[in-house]
This record gives sequence, structure tokens and C-alpha cells, in this order.
Amino acid sequence: MKVRIFCLLACVYLAFAELEPPWADGKIMWETAKALVDKQTLQLDMGGPSFFFTFRDGKKYGLYPLGNVITLLPAYLAEKALTALPKAPVALLRVYMPHVAPSLLAAAACALFFAVAQREGARRRVALWLSLALGLQTLLVIYARVPWSEALQTLLLLLLFERASALAVTPTVLGGLVAGLVCGWLVNTKLYNLLPVAVAGIYVVWQGRALGRPLWRAVGAATAVFVPLGFAMLANNRVKTGTWFDTGYSAAGGELWTAAGYDAVFGYLVSPGRSFLVYSPILLLGLLGLPAYFRRDRGRALLLVGLCLSLFLPYLKFRSWYGGQCWGPRYLVPLTPLLLLPAAPWMQSVFDQGIKRLALAGIAVLSATSQAVQVLGCAFYWDHYIRIAQNLRAPGTDEALAYVATVFIPELSPVPGHLWMLKHKLWDGDLAADMPWRRILTHVPPNIAAIFDPIPIDVWFPTWFRSPGAAPTWAAIMLGLFAAGVGWAAWGMRKRLRKPESQRA
Repeated sequence: MKVRIFCLLACVYLAFAELEPPWADGKIMWETAKALVDKQTLQLDMGGPSFFFTFRDGKKYGLYPLGNVITLLPAYLAEKALTALPKAPVALLRVYMPHVAPSLLAAAACALFFAVAQREGARRRVALWLSLALGLQTLLVIYARVPWSEALQTLLLLLLFERASALAVTPTVLGGLVAGLVCGWLVNTKLYNLLPVAVAGIYVVWQGRALGRPLWRAVGAATAVFVPLGFAMLANNRVKTGTWFDTGYSAAGGELWTAAGYDAVFGYLVSPGRSFLVYSPILLLGLLGLPAYFRRDRGRALLLVGLCLSLFLPYLKFRSWYGGQCWGPRYLVPLTPLLLLPAAPWMQSVFDQGIKRLALAGIAVLSATSQAVQVLGCAFYWDHYIRIAQNLRAPGTDEALAYVATVFIPELSPVPGHLWMLKHKLWDGDLAADMPWRRILTHVPPNIAAIFDPIPIDVWFPTWFRSPGAAPTWAAIMLGLFAAGVGWAAWGMRKRLRKPESQRA
């Protein structure tokens, strides 16, 4: 079943991949991957705002660690191979291929979630539904389409939870080696991930303290892998900044930990532009299941909450806690599987006891709402609406303040903004007549149609079918392969759901 889940979601993500090329963080990471393959160097020769780079001895480097860059290397190698084929749509492939790695990583996270949900007590049908909900109805969908690090961090953080849970009960050398790889990779993706690594390490040592020598052998194996990977992170700092412990973020962004804290609490919990429940309503099921999860296994529940808090709390003081120009609370994306996981045993018990129609209707509404939000998020690349919102400001108004308004003011939230945009892309009409912000703003840019009209629906294949040469043929073949993958996966899932629960999933 795990292979089928991976195949289905990977094919869906790739069939509806972005039309846009990589931007911002993703562009820097992709260009670094290209430099590693083509020139065997980390140096970059490209333009862009200085806060995306570190500078040393007249050389320019991408600001970001190498964890996500490494995951992009196979996609770039595949791009080089595909673009060398006769009649290949080279320009289009160069836009498409950067989106492959995050799609596969997000699909892998959902397949792993299925296995973890079963271990938590959900049977096959509930575990499958929750895995597909994670993959299709949460914010993970958006970050499966961009080559930023969120998809990788989501997979690795869930793996960290899974490995820590397993090692605390059955420590093995092999399990320790895998755990060390996961911890080292997490740290190389973002140094900040040392905090959840520390939480997981404390949990394993404390929970497994009575296991004696097997535990310490597993911990030693994990340490043996983690230490060289941690050194690689420090060496990357040394190359880029000249010091072992300076990542370059302070030089690029100044004082980073200066937020008041209360604005981020409000933003992450209830703001219209960054609340995780606005962008992933289905996660409410995980919160509803949390009390029962604590009663079922307090130790593992504390691990889950500890991992979530180790990421959540420090961001409250982070100056750019809202994640810059993006869709939803992107810094919380790696927590998505952990926030949904308590729903697995709780929903299974609810179904076992006989679910009430009202409860089933509530779950259906949450599911449909969550799916609608993800469709809106995928319909357009987020920067287009943000630029529209920034054009709404009166002359002389600060651009950054206009952007922050999309976080806190309901009428300027990207969700109704994308709904308004999609409505007018699908059906013509007066743009100004139903603008979400029309009741709160007196300034409307006179050129709103000129800004709006060129914005495309953010899916790759319509452009391929309209392109000259062999691009339509390539698009048809690719979509055919993705459709076949979805069909194979769906058929296999249906067949396995009919098997007795005792048989292998």
C-alpha cells in the first residue's frame, strides 16, 4: 500500500506541477545544485537581492545549507539527460524539472505517514484516508510544487519521530544508523533543526534507559553517522562565511530574533493570512484526537508535542516568522504530519464505536474545505496576488507594510484573493465589482486589469500544448504516464482494501 500511495500522489503532483520556474529560495538552491554538477563548486554567478547570498573573498554563495540542494541533484541530472534528447522541449523542461524533487519527497512523506498511522492503531482504511488527506488536503500540497526545503523537512521530521519511537522500544544498530542519517540530514537542511534532534535524542535515552547495552549501541551508531554530517554542515559554513559557526543569516538579514512574540502567536493560530487551521482545516482532526493520544501513550505523545514545540516556539521570536512572501505558514509545514497523526487512533476508535451522521458530516465539511483551499493555492503562484495587494497601497505607503496587511486583514488574505482571481479567470466579469477588499480600501489601482490579465493558471501542461514543435507530444506522453500511475495505484489500493486486515498492507 505504501508504494501505491507514493505512486498516486507523486503522479498527481507531477501532473499538476507549477508552470512557474523556481523563484527566491528555490531558485538559489536549484542554481547551487547546477553549480555543483556543472562546475564542482558552490559559487554562484547570478543576480538577485543580497539577502539570498553570503559573500567571502569576492565570491558569492547561496545562503542556504546543502541538505535540500543534494535532493535536487538527481532532478538536475535527469534534466540534462532529457534535454539532450532529439526534439526535446529544452526551455520547458528546464522550468519543469526543478519541481520533481519536492513532489517525490512530499509523496514519500505521505507513504511513511500511512505506516506510522497504522503503528498508532489505525487500520488500513483509516490510515489510507488520512495519508491521502495529508497529501491532498493540507499545506503540504503547495510546497510539493516548489523546490524549497519544506517538503524535505516534512519527510525528515516524520522520519525522526518514527525512528525515535522505534529506537526507544527496540534499539538496533541499523536503526541507529538510519536515525543518525535522518538527524544529520535535518541539520544540513536547516541548522535550527538541532532543536528537534535534541528532543528526539532525549526521548530515546530516557524512554529506553532500562534497555542497557542495545540502546547504547544504537545511540553510538547514530552518533557515528551524525557527527560527520554535522561536520559537513560546519564545513559548509566555513567555505561560505570564513567561520565554522556563522551560517550567514545574520549578515544577510541583520538581527533575526527581535519579534514581539504575540504577533506570531496570533498569526499562526487565528490570523487570516497565516493560521495553519485556515490553510489546512483538516488538521483540526489531529487536535481533536490529541487528548486520546495522550491517554493512549503519554511518552510518545510527549515526543510528538516536544518536536512540534521545538519548531514552533522559537519562531515566535523570529523577525520574519510569517516566512516572507509565501502561501500560508510555511515554517509550520514540516509539522503537518505530526499535527494530523493523533487523528489516526482517535478516528479509528470513533469508527469502531459507530460514527454518528453529524460527526461524519463534520469530517466531510473539513475535508471539502481543506481541499478547496489547496486548489486555490495551486491555482496561482502566490507572488501574483501579493503583487496585486501591494499595488493597492496608497502612494507613499511602505511596501512591506502592505504585504503584512495580507497576513492580518481578512479582506486582504490570499485565500479570498485567490478565489476572486480564479473566478475571473474562469468567468469574465467586472474585476472591481467583487474585489474582496472593496469595503475597506478607497485606493484601487487604475491598472488592475493590466496587472491581472497576464497572470496564468499555475499548471504546466496548457503551455506545453500551446507550444510549437514536439512539446505537445511530450506533454501528452507525460500526462499519459501520470494517468497510468494514478490508475495503477488506485486499482491496487482498492484491491488491498478488500483483503482481510491481518494481511500485509
